[in-house]
Amino acid sequence: MEILAEGKTKRIIPVVLIYSKDDVTAGDGNRQIKLQDKGRFANETTCNVFEFLKTQFIPMAYLGRFNELAFIAEELKMLPLEFVARRVAWGSFMDRAEDGVKKGDRFETVVTEMFLKDDSRHDPLIVYSEERGQYLLYDAHKTLSSGEIGVFDPESIGYTLADFRALELKLKSLTAEIFIALEGELLKQDVMLVDFKVEFGVDSAGKVKLGDVIDADSWRAWIGGDPEQGIDKQYFRDNPDFNSDHLEKLYAKYRQATEITSRFTGLDLSEVDLGFQIRPA
Repeated sequence: MEILAEGKTKRIIPVVLIYSKDDVTAGDGNRQIKLQDKGRFANETTCNVFEFLKTQFIPMAYLGRFNELAFIAEELKMLPLEFVARRVAWGSFMDRAEDGVKKGDRFETVVTEMFLKDDSRHDPLIVYSEERGQYLLYDAHKTLSSGEIGVFDPESIGYTLADFRALELKLKSLTAEIFIALEGELLKQDVMLVDFKVEFGVDSAGKVKLGDVIDADSWRAWIGGDPEQGIDKQYFRDNPDFNSDHLEKLYAKYRQATEITSRFTGLDLSEVDLGFQIRPA
């Protein structure tokens, strides 16, 4: 990490605070609600996940909890990319699935995909074309046979084509590694990790690290492998006309994600007031 100043007994480094809000969104932010305690649950879930990933030696910006709504992280220059890992054919993947892939199919090898963070084009899929020697953009909700919707130039984010090819392979491999580690930890509590998205950034030394957050908004995860028992925000996506009953159920899902991930790190939560009781494992 960059050192701003160093003395005989102290070292000063630049850090940032990542705060979680009570907002729940869907449809590229076109739907948005406030949910009490959601920010607290999201921050605690992320910290639980990152503390676990520390034990797996994943390079990350996360440094530690700050308070119930925020964590401390190393400042990164974030890449405008999202990497998605999938164990099960579900969600938007089915919009792109070619013949022969059925909803609910399990992939023996984790499938990884790369998307450009671009709200105006709804985060298009990025695929390298060997034939054309270019990265092409595709509508994330249509098959590749529908044709590309543009070209992605790695130089637009400071990489040569060759360097970006190497970066893509490295980050897809790291995404799969993170997924498999988290998948195994969740399976210990009979929770199936279906898919998730992660983001990466570059530190002051030029090293790529896991950034952003991993919380219940970042994944699909099903208790007992049952889609109706998800601990994620899919319930919000599937119910556009929310009422108080819906809110209570969504609240319970975020709370469950926090409870389950709290068991990852073996932390003693007896002196931490989370506002709810932790179920015995």
